Amino acid sequence: TLTTKTTQQMLPAAVVITVAIAVFAPTVHAQVETRGNYGVGTFSKTILGQQAVHRLPNQDNQKLAKAADDEDAATGAPFKFAESIEYPLDMGTAGEWQTDVQAGVKRWRLQVISPGALSLSLLFSHFEIPSGAEFYVIGKYRTHGAYTRAQNQMDDFKFAVGLVKGDSVILEYVEPLDRSTATPQPRIRLHKVVHGFRGAHAYGMSGTCNIDVACADGKAWGNQINSVAMMLTNDAQRFCSGAMINNVRQDGTQYYLTANHCIFADVSYFMLGFNYQWNYCRSGGINGTNAEPHINLVQGLRVLSKWDKSDFALLLVKEKIPDAYNVFLAGWDQRAVPATNAIGVHHPSGDVKKISTYIGALQQSSWTEAPARLHWMVPKWTRGVTEPGSSGSPLFNSKGLVIGHLHGGQSACDFITGYDMYGGLAWDWATAPLQSQRLAQYLNPTKLNVTSMAGVQLKAARSRLRRQKRIGLMEKSILLK
Repeated sequence: TLTTKTTQQMLPAAVVITVAIAVFAPTVHAQVETRGNYGVGTFSKTILGQQAVHRLPNQDNQKLAKAADDEDAATGAPFKFAESIEYPLDMGTAGEWQTDVQAGVKRWRLQVISPGALSLSLLFSHFEIPSGAEFYVIGKYRTHGAYTRAQNQMDDFKFAVGLVKGDSVILEYVEPLDRSTATPQPRIRLHKVVHGFRGAHAYGMSGTCNIDVACADGKAWGNQINSVAMMLTNDAQRFCSGAMINNVRQDGTQYYLTANHCIFADVSYFMLGFNYQWNYCRSGGINGTNAEPHINLVQGLRVLSKWDKSDFALLLVKEKIPDAYNVFLAGWDQRAVPATNAIGVHHPSGDVKKISTYIGALQQSSWTEAPARLHWMVPKWTRGVTEPGSSGSPLFNSKGLVIGHLHGGQSACDFITGYDMYGGLAWDWATAPLQSQRLAQYLNPTKLNVTSMAGVQLKAARSRLRRQKRIGLMEKSILLK
């Protein structure tokens, strides 16, 4: 008997399919961090006065889990593992300041406790610190930071730190004693605390039939693998997958393609996780003793275009992705021609990155948009499957170009003959009635007569853009002479 992972939809053939949003979340190591200039204490050695300690009301984890399960069963909502709690705190009225003359710094600290939480995520409605200052989130098991003005301050001043293990964190802001009074005053305002009421760590949680990207199936697809990122959505409660994607200008614009059904509420708090993958084959569950791989995050997205019929969403990543993340901007093919042979790269159940392989011809099909057919169907994976958490992940053709994004399907390790449905790039492109719902305006803004585009390393695209700007400035200088 098939069970749905999130919401039930019906195909014309009246077959139940599954929208693949994640059930669990991995260990997330905050967003882009910078090597700090100031030392900070460990959690156990940092002692604060009672006025700087804020304890949230007790939560009943079992009750929250049951309520979430009942809601999911009634509405088809995605599996929920955390509860977002509004808890405003402002550094101007909360916490405590200390002056460390020997170190030449001033420190502001505040502790947040949500009793019984398995993990905590923090959403800040205002994060603004001066140059030279640093911010840290100190957990029981790891210190997250430093976060700085140059790297982490957004134009909307929103900020998020995802899934710190445990039920308590210490926030610490550090600034030099000789900070110029001309620089902006720090403003840090906590908005929500996200209480993890059940396991939020998906390391090794996907089915054993899934195949690591480092295994033989992934050897030829290194660039495509490096384009795929996990997306932490909706107040740090759910995960999807998606891919960074190139445009005809090849200018390094940070576009991220995923599924429309993965978009919830305010995406400015959403985070993308790169490189959560093994560098050697470990398929079939957790084998060996090595700790789980690190995940590299960026925070802050903006929705540019989306359409529910083909289930695509294109987002702009606001925070600059570091070159060290080695991100690839995937190429694409927007022709409505069924591909022969394909691969999918994704994060099933929020686990490390996996690859699925299909040998055969894709079929054009429908989700609920019949008689229109705006999807590509993988009738049955040759190797691997998809799961909750795989939603939005790219489908690549035999040339390694994106041709679709996962909407949902039947496939699972206990039903390996099940199919999967991918919204097709061919219909994302310009089929929607409104221009704002079309992918073409962003991936081909200059309306070049092209139907496909190769991918490019993000770092290389940035270098190319810098060269073009330098050449333009030189040509302008020559003309002025």
